[in-house]
Amino acid sequence: MLNQGWALFARLGRHWTDRYLAACPRIAALVEAIRDPFQYAESFDLQYAVQSDPWNYSGSPAEHECHRAALDLLDDVCEQQRFGRVLEIGC
Repeated sequence: MLNQGWALFARLGRHWTDRYLAACPRIAALVEAIRDPFQYAESFDLQYAVQSDPWNYSGSPAEHECHRAALDLLDDVCEQQRFGRVLEIGC
């Protein structure tokens, strides 16, 4: 049922949907509570335009430790073979 509601909003278009939600504040509050803030690529662009590292990946000791553990695992599995590039998907 929820997917059908989102499909209806998608067919109506963002402009119309925003007008409808503005007229129905209780529904707007519910939609805002469950809406994915990064549903649109522009949301990421805006985050990175405001800050170069919005999730503090480069400054976080926990992120450094996580990457160090991943690199150590690669070293162990590949018998010390070096990689020119590694892609870390993240999630």
